[in-house]
Amino acid sequence: MPSQVSVPTSADYEQLRRRGFNGRVPDVRPAEIVSPNTTADVLCAVNRSRTRGWKIGVRSGGHLFFNSSLLENGMLIDTRNLNKTIEYDPATKVAAISPGHTVEDVSRFLGPLGRFFPSGHSRSVGVGGFLLAGGQGLFVRGWGYTAASWIEKLEIVTTEGEVVIASKTENPDLFWAVPGSGLGFFGVITRI
Repeated sequence: MPSQVSVPTSADYEQLRRRGFNGRVPDVRPAEIVSPNTTADVLCAVNRSRTRGWKIGVRSGGHLFFNSSLLENGMLIDTRNLNKTIEYDPATKVAAISPGHTVEDVSRFLGPLGRFFPSGHSRSVGVGGFLLAGGQGLFVRGWGYTAASWIEKLEIVTTEGEVVIASKTENPDLFWAVPGSGLGFFGVITRI
């Protein structure tokens, strides 16, 4: 089981349901709000959702204006606590981050290393949502779209309940589908 599962009768359910940038939260109530810590937790949640016939919404930073990751009688997977360790390889100069990290989290980690993350203007945006929205940020003219230009590979839990790696050479069709797919993406990104 994931480390935290909240149902409508849970004490923290309403706070979790309303978490996000936009205070106008629709009266939509997922059957469960799952806050996983690991990729294995996400896999467990996806498989449970499949057996119950629930649709899944995914939230990273909560900046989606219409809060459309909330699905009536579905499952909301909130990635804010997922894979929270940022890893950096100085030889390749590649960082591995979580979709639940905010732009500020990543920038604070990379800054002392002399690196940066080409992001948008809001530091509280979740990296997962930013990338699924295409990664159009302040540096797009000089550095290109973040999702298309800066991502090496992704770890994804598919809707079929498999953990896969997607890159330009491994599952390239899935890798290609990520930038700009937004809520239409058919999986849960667990590592970037």
